[in-house]
This record gives sequence, C-alpha cells and structure tokens, in this order.
Amino acid sequence: MDQASKADGHTHAARLNRERRNAARDFVQKLAALGLGCSLGAPALTKGANSPTHDLEGIELVVPFGANGITSQVARYFQAALSNMTGLPVQVAHQHGYTGMKAVEYAERHSRSKRPSLLIAGAVVCTAGVVASPMHNVRAVDQFRYVASLYRDDPVLIARQETVATLDDLKRVSLASRKCGISGVGAAGHLFSEMISRLAQPLGAYMVTQGDANAIERVLSGELTTAMVDKGSCHRYLDRGLSFLVNIGDGPVMNHRNQAVVTLSQLLGHRLKGSFFYYSWDAVLAPSHVSKPLIESLALDFQKIMAMPEYRAFRGDRGLAALNLSERDFSPFVAQKRKVWEQAVEFFNINAEEAFAG
Repeated sequence: MDQASKADGHTHAARLNRERRNAARDFVQKLAALGLGCSLGAPALTKGANSPTHDLEGIELVVPFGANGITSQVARYFQAALSNMTGLPVQVAHQHGYTGMKAVEYAERHSRSKRPSLLIAGAVVCTAGVVASPMHNVRAVDQFRYVASLYRDDPVLIARQETVATLDDLKRVSLASRKCGISGVGAAGHLFSEMISRLAQPLGAYMVTQGDANAIERVLSGELTTAMVDKGSCHRYLDRGLSFLVNIGDGPVMNHRNQAVVTLSQLLGHRLKGSFFYYSWDAVLAPSHVSKPLIESLALDFQKIMAMPEYRAFRGDRGLAALNLSERDFSPFVAQKRKVWEQAVEFFNINAEEAFAG
C-alpha cells in the first residue's frame, strides 16, 4: 500500500470515529431532553482494536411493545448509555404484535454480524410454550442467548382517586359493571385480561379492554375505571391521584395514601391453591448467530452501565427493582416463570387458544 492510500485510510478511520462520537453525543443529548439521559460529562469511549465491538457498525435494541411503556423507557436509556460507552450508533426498534413474537422474529431476521439486533424482553420469554398458540414459537425464543438482566417490576391493578387497603375496601368501591383496561399487547396482557375477568366476578361485571397502551391516561380521564399495568409504567402518575388497588406481584406496593394494597392471594382467598404471584421483568437476549465473545463484551457493557449511579437513580425513580441473574441462573428462572403461568392458566381455567384468538 502506498503512502497516499495509507493516509486516506487513516483519514477515513478518523472521520468514522468522529462520526461515532458525534452520534453518541447527539443520542445522549436527545435522551437527556426527555429525562432519560445518562452522564453527559462522560465522553464516548472508543473500543480498542481487539474488542469484539470494534468492527461493529451499530447496535439495535428491539422492544416487543409500543413506545409508551416502561420497557421502551429502559431501552431508550440504554440506547443513550451504550452509544456513549461504545461510540457506536444505537437504535431502538418497536416491534409490537403477535403477543410479542413479532419482535422475536424481527430480531432474528434483521440481526447482522456488524449490527446485532438485541431483544429486550421478559414476558414473551416466560409465556412461550404455556399457551397453545402458533404465535408462540418456543424454539425461536429459546434459541436466543442471555446477555444481561435489567430489572423487575410488579404488575398492579390501578384506579383513579380510590383508597383501598383491605379486601373489604375493594368490595365497597364502585367498580361493578365498569371497564378495565390491560396495558400491554403481549402474552401477559392477554392472560391478565382473562384473570381480571375472573377476579372481578365477586365484585361485579367487568368489560376488559385488551392491549390498551393508553390505559393509564384513560383511567385518569375517567373513561376506564381500572387498569392492569406494570408499577413502573404508572409510578410517575401517583401525584395525579392514581391509586394502586391490587398487587399481582410479590413486592411491596403502596397506594397514594401510603397504604399497602390488596394482594392477589388475599383477593382469591381460600380458593387459591398455593400463592400465585408474578412480576414482570426484562432481560437482554441475542440471536443465536451472535458470537460468544461479542455477547460477553456486550454483557460487560450492560453490567458497567447498571452499576452507574445514574442508572440506579433512573431505576429507583420508576419504582423498579434490580434483577440479579447470571447466565447460569437464566434458564431455571425462565422455567420457573413458565410454571407460574401454567398454574395461572390451570387455576383460572383459561382456554389459551381462545384467549389469543382475538
């Protein structure tokens, strides 16, 4: 190679690095304007030539839901943080539909060796195989490889300006013949809608709206009386008179008057065979073709970001808890969560095929 060619190569590499740093800075600044940014003072880090991420052209984070939920907020936080840390352009793709399987298929088909598509998902992984639906390809989900665990969150039933601390309180509030929205278009949302229909039987008839991404706003406006949501999705609405009514998960949840809410176990009472609880969660998964060295490098990047005070503050502001899983823990964890959903389908006598038909 002559000197001119070498000079051109160095100029091109320098320009590419500048573009990556500028893209990272732009991402961080845009996210900061939304309150989702991380440390603006930290410069973008350019990985060494031996790093598995050195030759990447970018990274894509795939979300199985719409742009308003907690999973999207977390994905956009890591979009900024990863871009800032690696110097690579990072994009977020929202692929909601088919109870989460659309995102699985998208990540599998669109992932490239120089631009991996990483799936940020939880419910679609732990409900796969539980429901008898062609939309749930267990083999496709289980071929994804674990990268990192991000957080856990408790699903709750919410209402507007109601105070509920006991089951008797819940029976007294005017929920009969009302509408309940389920915020979430994934498999868990469908199953929760079936559960709420059955839970509401002692309290009155519910008309359930499935997969309503704007359920929180519709509760605040009075169009819906209640909604099933992840706690993190509605945490910032509590000062507007939103109350937690029923805790589906196992973590402590308080309503806006600092009163502990009714648990699902209390609501079901003696009819429940053992304790049913469920919490939502999200992890980062990579398609099977992504190399192990790259997965290990990306896992280290995610771990570094999650150890930062900025991320802990971001998580805490939304009422999210840490989900400390290792690669070894992941498969048993998923198996246990699938067992929980199998228990729910059996206990509530849900015909999964019918539940997913619509």
